[in-house]
Amino acid sequence: MVRTLIKIVSVFGVLSILLLIQGYAQFPKIPKKKKQVEYITEIDFNLQELKDVTDLPEGEDTYQLDEHKLLLPPKSKVTFTFKSYCLAPCKAGPGADDAYVFSHESPDIPLADKIIKYYGKHPEIDQPLKQHLIWNLVNRVKFEDLSTEEKALLTKIDRLACLKVNNYFKEKKKGILKKLVEDRIPEEIRSKIFITKEKFYTYEDYQRQIEALTSEHPSPAKLVPQPVCDTKCYGLVKMDGYSKATIEFYNPTKEVQKIEFNPLYIWRKLLSPNFPGIQPIFVEIPSTVTGVRG
Repeated sequence: MVRTLIKIVSVFGVLSILLLIQGYAQFPKIPKKKKQVEYITEIDFNLQELKDVTDLPEGEDTYQLDEHKLLLPPKSKVTFTFKSYCLAPCKAGPGADDAYVFSHESPDIPLADKIIKYYGKHPEIDQPLKQHLIWNLVNRVKFEDLSTEEKALLTKIDRLACLKVNNYFKEKKKGILKKLVEDRIPEEIRSKIFITKEKFYTYEDYQRQIEALTSEHPSPAKLVPQPVCDTKCYGLVKMDGYSKATIEFYNPTKEVQKIEFNPLYIWRKLLSPNFPGIQPIFVEIPSTVTGVRG
């Protein structure tokens, strides 16, 4: 490895080394092994014994919800409906009986945490616009090729977004780097260089693609509440397409339980387990309980 670097230094000099350093982030990384989230098929508590506080006013004896956390009293359950977003337009949309688990994974898009937080604080923004922006970010559409509305929204989320998401400057830099190294770096390194092909699609294009796809995986015979990451609570997810998720949270313990939403976003992404053909989903955490109760 050291000899290879010395060869590169001698051939390219300072300028090419700077380009290599800048372009390093564009090289494909060896993926880290992800912890498999298993879908459990049995629970050790009786759902009928839990008090449903969904229709009760928010308070210490019922529940407390904001963009940061959910507090749920002992032996209780509560149902909320969240806006949700598809993270893979090349996969089949979720059905009402598809099984989802809570996952630590963050959405595979640039500025993911900022986008999630901003979406929750601005429920007035048109949901199709929010979804279209996510699809285009997933598809690595360049900033300059986004619609005027998407560029404006992304800039409100992060004023330097034009530099942080895919853009023509990055593409040009990758092109210069590729030209410099493609004939000079050893094959074992050169073979790892790739150029992503990006294409802009309309919202309707993405929709038609999703509707044309169907999952070949059978739904489970029975949906079972799943553990919520790093808590003693459970949740049962029921999808209505990719744009609405109803989640029933359960606290089977004898103590008040807290589910953290922000800033760690303990469950930032809902992932369909063992069914790779179904879309991963993330939900929008609202600033107030009004956002999930109408």
